[in-house]
Amino acid sequence: VYCLDVNNAKAIWRFVYDCPVKNYHGSFSTPIIDDGHIYTLSRNGDVHCLEAITGKKRWSLNITSDFGASQPKYGFSGSPVIEGNLLILNGCKYGIALDKNSGKEVWRNLQDEAGYSAPVLVEQAGEKVLVVWTASNIAGLNPDNGQVYWIHEFEPRNMPINIATPVLYKNY
Repeated sequence: VYCLDVNNAKAIWRFVYDCPVKNYHGSFSTPIIDDGHIYTLSRNGDVHCLEAITGKKRWSLNITSDFGASQPKYGFSGSPVIEGNLLILNGCKYGIALDKNSGKEVWRNLQDEAGYSAPVLVEQAGEKVLVVWTASNIAGLNPDNGQVYWIHEFEPRNMPINIATPVLYKNY
């Protein structure tokens, strides 16, 4: 992870960690910045919380080894989402929410293989709904506790590779 000077593109700091991959080198997800911290998710399931100014690690974990689930065939790629105090990920065969300050698990839900898209927050019937597109389903969850509001089977024809991030458009 690099922090670059916006004026000259010189590195201000960098955070390096071991992340061996079999193919397609590099991260597939986009880091998210919130309240002076940067949150990243690697293809291997490494989650890091870094101080934005210094790059110093605040906490880290691995969602595969720490939560006991296998990663998708091509690695994790859904960018993290922040909702209040939660860092939400499409991962671990679950939608999973961590306390963004400590990395502690708050909830996990949807016992389905992780998909490749980022979770999306929308408003539906006056409520916030977290939309997670897994390998086989698209589901609406309560972002605070992971309770499933609705679920729709969406199985790809050849293999479980749902990649595009869902978009809400005119109530669809």
